[in-house]
Formats: sequence, C-alpha cells, structure tokens
Amino acid sequence: MTKYILQVEDLVCEYRLKRQRLFGPHPVLRAVGGVSLQIMPGQSLAVVGESGSGKSTLARTVMALETPTSGSVKLNGEDLFAMSSARLREVRRNLSMVFQDPYESLDPRLKIGVSVADPLDALHEARTSSERRTRIGEALEAVGLRAADAEKFPHEFSGGQRQRIAIARALITRPALIVADEPVSALDVSVQAQVLNLMHDLRERYGIAYLFVSHNLAVVRQVADEVAVMQCGVFVEKGKAADVFAKPQHDYTRKLLAAVLKPEAMRRAQPPLRAIPN
Repeated sequence: MTKYILQVEDLVCEYRLKRQRLFGPHPVLRAVGGVSLQIMPGQSLAVVGESGSGKSTLARTVMALETPTSGSVKLNGEDLFAMSSARLREVRRNLSMVFQDPYESLDPRLKIGVSVADPLDALHEARTSSERRTRIGEALEAVGLRAADAEKFPHEFSGGQRQRIAIARALITRPALIVADEPVSALDVSVQAQVLNLMHDLRERYGIAYLFVSHNLAVVRQVADEVAVMQCGVFVEKGKAADVFAKPQHDYTRKLLAAVLKPEAMRRAQPPLRAIPN
C-alpha cells in the first residue's frame, strides 16, 4: 500500500456570514466543498485557482490553522484534527509553511536569526544555544544566504532575499512537507525564477514534498508533478502537470491557461530550472 505524506479526504470548510438577517440563520459560505488529494514523499502538487476559489483556505486547513467543518487531513496517516494538542505539536516539525508576502511575514524589529529560529524555539528542538546557532546558519546557507546574515534586520534584504529567509524558516525543523501559499506572486518575474529554482533544488536535495498554492499556471509549471484546478471550492480538474497543460479538460482550466504566457514565451522569460551550488 502506498504511503502518503499527506492525505486530504472529503474536506469541507464552511463559515457563517455575520450579516444580520431578520429571519432565519446566518447564511453559510462554503469555502471548500469536499475536496480530496494525496501527496507522496518528495512529490509536488500544485493547487491552482483564481482569488476566492478556496485554495488558501485549503492550505491553512492543511496547516491546522483552520478547523474544517468535516473531512480529514492526515499527515503520515494521522488525522491532524483527531489528535491531542500535545501530539499536534510533535507532528508539526514535519509540516511548515511559506507565506505570500515576504515583507509582511518577517517582523521588522527582529533580527533574521530570531525569525528563522521561531519554529525551532516553538518546538523546543534546539537543546543548546550552540545547536540553535548551527541550525540557523545551516538553514540560511541552504537557501543561498550566509550564516552571518542572522545578525541583520529584514530591511537590509531585497524581496527575493526575504522570501529566501522565509523558506529558511520553513526548513529549519527539517520538515517532510512544505505548504507554499503564493510564494512568488509578490516578486518580480526574474526573482520568481530564482526562488522557484531554489525550491526545486531543495526538493531534490532534501526530498521535501510541496503543496504549492498559486493563481498562476505558468508558475506551477516550473515546480509541480501534479496539478489540481480549484473553482468555487471544488476541484474541477486533477492530473499530471504535463497532461493538464497539454490537454486541459475543463473550460475553467483553459481559461486560466489563456490568461498566462504561452509555454514557449514563459521559457524565454524565465531561466530553466537548475541546481543551485551549495
């Protein structure tokens, strides 16, 4: 039997709207409407859809930052929402997230080393200050920065470098799965390519699996083995990335493809994926 790192089964996420009504209950918004997906170790699955399609709610629920109305999210076979808070803390070391905005995701008052070590400190993984410094340095160097950068502040880095720092923070607990919610959408196209190259290299080097959330099919083409296209809270198409790009089956997928650069133009605009030297 295939062992999945992540299994999402019949996930439903609903929210009661707070608008006042004269009669009856508050209306319900169904953000995610019964989706299922599986990710194997080292695999990259992209969830693609327009703003409001439910993809970010799905990502946050996978991270146990939102509680689903029904369904399950299993990490290595264990349901995140059926375990104790103590057990959830233990399994979180296998699960990290990279957020969209590299400017908002780092506290400007804290040195980079403090921000990168935040998950390590929360999980009490570093037993000594020396081990903590070593892990911070290793994480920064893994994303192409220097260990000495730990003493700098966010304003001393560009947007692309800040996103590398965010990725270092996600890496520091040595997770098996990283959830990346629009990780390059706030960056210039040339910088996007560099960050995508980095994520590809880290996957090759450490065997990390990705749940990659994006509105841009041209971006996920660079990183995904499989693609799930999300519209109004449900998957309208799923399959191998090459198949979805070559022969999209749903009108919504064709619409998303028509909204981005042609593959040939995309390859000219962005350098090809390549390994980044250690």
